[in-house]
Amino acid sequence: MEGYGVYVLEKPLNKQMFYQSIKLINASQKKLMGLRKENSKLQVKIEEIKLVDRAKCTLIQYLKFTESQAHRYIEKQAMDMRKTRYEIAQDILKTYEI
Repeated sequence: MEGYGVYVLEKPLNKQMFYQSIKLINASQKKLMGLRKENSKLQVKIEEIKLVDRAKCTLIQYLKFTESQAHRYIEKQAMDMRKTRYEIAQDILKTYEI
């Protein structure tokens, strides 16, 4: 049952073993929640990187930039306009893609 997230305790059960089990379950749950939070942050970061890469490809295609020029352009726009690279990439994609 542990594979399904169900914790099983054997009988007879004394107080000490019960409280130890509760502490272990709480610790496991906290660890799992931390990993889920980290996973979700990483998923967002991956989506941001994908969007920025799409914007770079768009600049390469329409403005004939090299990859490094496109990267520099996005970075410079982000700094100059005080926006994130993600926001700049969105603006680029709105401009050039239908």
